[in-house]
Amino acid sequence: MIENIWLKIKIGFKKTWKWIAGIFIVGAFAMNIPPQGADPVPRHFAEIDANGVVLRVIAADQAFINSGVVGNPANWIPTEEGIKKNPAGKGMTYNLSLDAFIGPKPYNSWVLDTNTALWKAPKSKPGGVKYEWNESINNWEKIQ
Repeated sequence: MIENIWLKIKIGFKKTWKWIAGIFIVGAFAMNIPPQGADPVPRHFAEIDANGVVLRVIAADQAFINSGVVGNPANWIPTEEGIKKNPAGKGMTYNLSLDAFIGPKPYNSWVLDTNTALWKAPKSKPGGVKYEWNESINNWEKIQ
């Protein structure tokens, strides 16, 4: 008799414990709490070659990059809005001294703004209507 009562208490406790654990697990998912030791959100990484040219951009966590599965971890640079001056894209170049990804130079006359790592025209773009840069006259022209 006592054994039956003890068995019922034991079974009831196991069911209750599983129910409580389930609530905590569901709550953690609902609140978007990452597992212990995991990156909260996959980050974007750019793979660069020896010249700093971006070969590809992937979403991964730091542990995956460090594992070497996708190549030498030293060739992968984090690229996110707010981490670098410009998010990386294929064909861009990583400039170590600026710690920035720089897009291809659009025109020979444009210069690199080292504060933003963006190319700037030698003359300011007029406001109001649409303009495009004309390299042959080294000035902005209205779009017809």
